[in-house]
Amino acid sequence: MGQNNKRLNGAPGPTNVSTSMNGGGHMNGGGHMHVMNTSSFSNQQVAQNQMSYQHTDHSNGFQFEQNSQSNMIYSSDSHKVTLDDFELLKVIGQGNFAKVMQVRKKDTQKVYAIKILNKKRLEESDQLEHIKTERAVLQYVEHPFIVRLVYAFQTTEKLYMVMDFINGGELFFHLKKLKRFPEDLVKLYAAELFLSLDHLHRHNVVFRDLKPENVLMDRDGHVMLTDFGLAKFLSNQDRTHTFCGTPEYLAPEVLLQKGHGKPVDWWSYGTLIYEMLVGIPPFYCDNVQEMYDRILNGELILPDEFISLECQDLLARLLERDPRRRLGSGPTGSDEIRNHPWFSDINWEDVYYRRYKPRYKPNVKSDEDTSYFDDEFTKQAPVDSVCQNGVLDDKLQREFEGFTYTEGGYMMNNNGERIISNY
Repeated sequence: MGQNNKRLNGAPGPTNVSTSMNGGGHMNGGGHMHVMNTSSFSNQQVAQNQMSYQHTDHSNGFQFEQNSQSNMIYSSDSHKVTLDDFELLKVIGQGNFAKVMQVRKKDTQKVYAIKILNKKRLEESDQLEHIKTERAVLQYVEHPFIVRLVYAFQTTEKLYMVMDFINGGELFFHLKKLKRFPEDLVKLYAAELFLSLDHLHRHNVVFRDLKPENVLMDRDGHVMLTDFGLAKFLSNQDRTHTFCGTPEYLAPEVLLQKGHGKPVDWWSYGTLIYEMLVGIPPFYCDNVQEMYDRILNGELILPDEFISLECQDLLARLLERDPRRRLGSGPTGSDEIRNHPWFSDINWEDVYYRRYKPRYKPNVKSDEDTSYFDDEFTKQAPVDSVCQNGVLDDKLQREFEGFTYTEGGYMMNNNGERIISNY
């Protein structure tokens, strides 16, 4: 969670090449530098990708529509959620334009994490589309191993996203502490992450930033995917040319900038499995340019002392440089990974329903425990600071129409008609 985390075995923390939510607290604790070169789809194309899936077998998905003049969201009890509904407990993360706090909902006493974003800074930092996509993805997907969006609301100056508070810390923290994990534990983590990535892909979402900092551990030891700032709606056939991600985990096709799709997630998935087993990413180097060369041309070393033969085969096929031949990209898609011999002793239904009990658990004492968060943040006063950067004009405010969300709720316009979110 801290801004000065170091990689395992003394290797420095990764430098993101992205415009993800820099320093989004427990949503992304790596404290990385972000840059991006974008040549990707328009909102209309995103909408088409999204709706093409919806028209097949997901009729409850959201759609993009013309904005209503005054969109308001109501939960089943018709209560509009605001910051006044929450008690601010602790700051658990802070970045350039986002602060994350632990909060307690006053009526239920349930503890959540709330991400607070400054609209003006989002606009000035060219982050608007990323937060809109993150918000859309979190509403669109629901899965046992993906952090859940519960509420989203706004004021004239800020956006608020309320999510489940996962207080076991980042996978990065535990990997740094233990150096590496035993293979049976890695297999369970890999199975849970596979299900979350496969779920995203089936909903035409590419994650694009899988790394230990974006995987949270809950109090029972299960892992959950978080931080969707770089996610993108993309069908199986579509490609995007956005140069984004974290250097250690970038797929060769991203580096070559010839267009990439869903297979980039399987490359990062293989890289993460390797790192959990060995303690360092497979092509790591202090010099980023040399690391890029290793990703493109270097030998993949699979040490026998840490990796079984079946797992070596899985990694060799996930870390295939040609995305067309990479495991998960063939005629049967992700079933190539699900049915790989390394997972032969895994019952996928038991994984989904969290019936496996991880033998490693974080030492969490209560729902409010923040011991796995950096005290650089938790010692700060939990206040929602006043914006000093002026009032947004009407045109920019309209960019945020439809942002508001309540889990299980719906939106209405001024005429009392139910509408579908433009997010």
